[in-house]
Amino acid sequence: MPRLLVLSRRRSAAMSLDKAARVKQSSGVETPPEVSWLVQGNDKFELWEAAKKLSLGPRLRGSQVDELLARAMDPTDDLIAETAIYALGFSTVSRRRLRDVILRLLDVVDDVARPPGVRGHAAEGVGNLLSRTKLATLRRHAILRLTKHLTDPATEVRFWTAFTLGVLRARQSRSALAGVVGDEAVLPGWWSVGEEAADALDSIAGRESPDRPIVRPQ
Repeated sequence: MPRLLVLSRRRSAAMSLDKAARVKQSSGVETPPEVSWLVQGNDKFELWEAAKKLSLGPRLRGSQVDELLARAMDPTDDLIAETAIYALGFSTVSRRRLRDVILRLLDVVDDVARPPGVRGHAAEGVGNLLSRTKLATLRRHAILRLTKHLTDPATEVRFWTAFTLGVLRARQSRSALAGVVGDEAVLPGWWSVGEEAADALDSIAGRESPDRPIVRPQ
């Protein structure tokens, strides 16, 4: 499990740095230290930088959770939704609000009309949030809803579902994970869905997973 969680952190940090580098390279403009990203939602670099800063800050206030949830559930702006979901999934949320946040993120994963990237972020966020809590009933509910997405049409959703089930050490999902070990679809920047499912099975069994070469985007 530690390996999986480290990978998630590395993924998020690398994605933010990559987006930042591309925008800076094209514009030559540094982002101001403080960014009201919910207002300045048309700037990709500012969105991701602000989401990252928010996720590394103190526990979210109730008003912040409400605003982020509203943005996450809004299907009219995929970039804002994706960054809002990232911020929710990697921030500290009060125990009182945690159940609502996780259930809403699961709703996003379930919504096949949303883009695969948005849904994949939601699945990953659920795993990160639930890994910090012992709310057994909520964990069981999330695992049940996520397991069916191992056969989702979208590669991103299958990959991050397998990741999350490994993070949660979902023993009840072992059979379903074993069934997709042969899934050869590759998530660019990572590896195949089947390899991630195998890593999840290793995590559930308490085994170390092998280091895997990253498949670079074409």
